[in-house]
Amino acid sequence: MKVEQDTLLNLELEKASHIIRIQGVKEERNEDLINLIGPALAKILEMDVNVFKNEIDEIYRVATRVTKNEGLPREIHIKLVKKVIRDQILIKTSKQHLLIKQQKVTVLKDVPWKIREKRKDYMCLVKKLRENSIDFRWLMPEGLQFNFQGTRHKINSVLKAEEFLKRFGQALGLQDKLVSDDSEHEGGKKDLNLEACIETKNIEISIQQKGKREIQGESERELRSTKKDRVKNGK
Repeated sequence: MKVEQDTLLNLELEKASHIIRIQGVKEERNEDLINLIGPALAKILEMDVNVFKNEIDEIYRVATRVTKNEGLPREIHIKLVKKVIRDQILIKTSKQHLLIKQQKVTVLKDVPWKIREKRKDYMCLVKKLRENSIDFRWLMPEGLQFNFQGTRHKINSVLKAEEFLKRFGQALGLQDKLVSDDSEHEGGKKDLNLEACIETKNIEISIQQKGKREIQGESERELRSTKKDRVKNGK
């Protein structure tokens, strides 16, 4: 069973390694996503537009929980033929903004849902690293790596995350004593104590199964519709 799960996860990771997500592009009726996005990405890559379009395997809209709840445009997902093209796009857009119709949009890598769920278990630690301006990078399939007090730390299990917080929690700003609900710290901000912070990961709210099925179903319908349109148009 474990082997099968790992195999499926590796397949999802391989698929995700070819996909970029673009957020913030206004939706229009009968939009032509390839001609809308293609020229902007070709420009940032300094490639011929037609050459770049041949690097696009699939392009489609995807509704996420955030876009639904916030009433935002659905994300645009682009599956590229070559992983190296995806990597080049991520590098370029990390240094300069991608503009679509003169509007700045956000470009992100795709991360499988199962991995995003695993990362929730580390958010207590991530929160404190960010508050202390400590750079880190996510590990696959789970965990994170960072430098702290002159030592590189590789945290690849929840147990290691808990042990790290117990050892260095105070240095990161966590309290070692319980804090009452009505107590506040300087600046009027409430903080988590160590015990509460570690416990939080166990009760974090995950996506409801019904909502997840609806999102997956809509994404599949959108993809099938896009493929039909491409076949109809001879693409």
